[in-house]
Amino acid sequence: HCWGDHGRGQRGTTVSPGPALVISNVKSIALGGEHSCAISNADLLHCWGANSHGQLGDDSQSDRMTPRPIGTARWAAVALGLRHTCGLMLNGSLWCWGDNGRGQLGDGTRVLQDIPTQIGSETEWRSVSAGGRETCAIKNDNTLWCWGANGSGQLGDGLAWSPTFVRIAP
Repeated sequence: HCWGDHGRGQRGTTVSPGPALVISNVKSIALGGEHSCAISNADLLHCWGANSHGQLGDDSQSDRMTPRPIGTARWAAVALGLRHTCGLMLNGSLWCWGDNGRGQLGDGTRVLQDIPTQIGSETEWRSVSAGGRETCAIKNDNTLWCWGANGSGQLGDGLAWSPTFVRIAP
């Protein structure tokens, strides 16, 4: 069940102020600035809410009031930033999409992506987390990598901005 602000459809189709059933058979959920995503028990990714920067990954920039599956890929984890989304597929590959104005997608550009885009070619990622305009992920070798906005030092590398991967020393 979801409740709270509903200005961009992030609670699904309900307009009541209390909890509302949005989707069934869910094993994990993530909430972003104005969008939400859930991974079903069948490992499918469903997203809904604001989509002004392609953060729903459905090849559009139209807001969605109901959960919509993002293709047929199988997902292990999802993390949402302000207007971007990153996820780990079951094979350990890392994918990101949405706003990329601060390099938060990790693809080495600042170009918006409105479909899931693989970040690198590795399949050795085990965890991902997203902040407002930054992303960090952990590889299977226990190294932490971060990229995106860094105006407050959130990447931990001592620089003001890092659009590409930054390995954080243990």
